[in-house]
This record gives sequence, structure tokens and C-alpha cells, in this order.
Amino acid sequence: MNINIQIISLLFSFIMGVILYLICSYHYIIIKNKNICWKLLTTTALMIDYNLLYLVGLYYINNGTIHIYFLFMVIVGFYLAVKFMPTIRKFVNYFIKRWYNKNNRRV
Repeated sequence: MNINIQIISLLFSFIMGVILYLICSYHYIIIKNKNICWKLLTTTALMIDYNLLYLVGLYYINNGTIHIYFLFMVIVGFYLAVKFMPTIRKFVNYFIKRWYNKNNRRV
């Protein structure tokens, strides 16, 4: 596997780690007040679907070769999303409010 394919695979793994955080946080909001059987069933289905999506992406990029550093990049992407998502949300909300106030001024 050449270096270009490895870099693309690493970026894909990092992005999949960020997406995993977003999916898991949204999934937690949905199943927060459900019973334990429903939580187990939906979480299992979510993880199977996510893993299949990751494997299909890797199969498309590099013929399905999985290295330990690809999985490490998924963990790094998840960790950085956990660490910086509140800052990103504040930044995005600031610009949304600024844009909204600018477009809805009365003349």
C-alpha cells in the first residue's frame, strides 16, 4: 500500500471517529428514557451498522486492509470530537446568531 492510500485511509478513519461521536451522542439523546432491552437492541444494531459502514469505506479506499493505526485514528477522532465539540458548537452558534440578527434587522 503506497503512502497516498495510507494518508487517505488515516483521514477517513479520523473522520469516522468524529462521526462516531456525533452518532453516539445523538443516539444517547434518543434512548435516554427507554427500557434496557430497547437500549441493548438499538445500540447493538447501531454498532453493527457503523462497523459495516467503516469496513465498506475501507474496502473502497484500500481493498479492506485494516491496520491498528487506522483504529487508533478512529479513537483519536472520537477523543478530539469529545474534547472540542463544545467549543465548535459555541463558535457555530455565535455565527448563526450574528447572521440571524444581521438579516432580521428592522429598517
